[in-house]
Amino acid sequence: MNYEQRIAIIKDWFKSDIATRFTVPSGVDPKVMASDCIEILNSCIPPVKDIERLKYILTETQKLLVRTSRTRTIPIAKDFSTAATEVIKRLEPDQVNTSLHKLDPLAIAAKRIKAREPVGESYLKGELLKVLLGTKLVSELDIAAYKQHNEEKNQPF
Repeated sequence: MNYEQRIAIIKDWFKSDIATRFTVPSGVDPKVMASDCIEILNSCIPPVKDIERLKYILTETQKLLVRTSRTRTIPIAKDFSTAATEVIKRLEPDQVNTSLHKLDPLAIAAKRIKAREPVGESYLKGELLKVLLGTKLVSELDIAAYKQHNEEKNQPF
């Protein structure tokens, strides 16, 4: 599911489940408020396996917002984020792809090598180099070009 599809689903949910239950605070442009809430939701919901899972997360988020709201005014964007995060915590790990939220040192090093940015020397020789090459994130040509680039600049690895 790409960005446009996710946003479309979240917009439909917002119109049908939030805009019908809550009112817009006075002095706030309804379109701006809706846009803010939709974007914050999209950013805090990790990639999911299917559309039904996303709809489930949104439905559960709406239920939590209704239970925790003190007024019938649309909650602030932070409340949407907090509710969605709480719902996601309750899901089984295989129901959402949280791998995007974890740092991968090999992927980071590979990206830096391709951009000719500084990396630790251990990524350029020994066992860690073998592991990095084994991931296929970089090739031996990338490593050679990186080393040559740094030698030309007379910089340490």
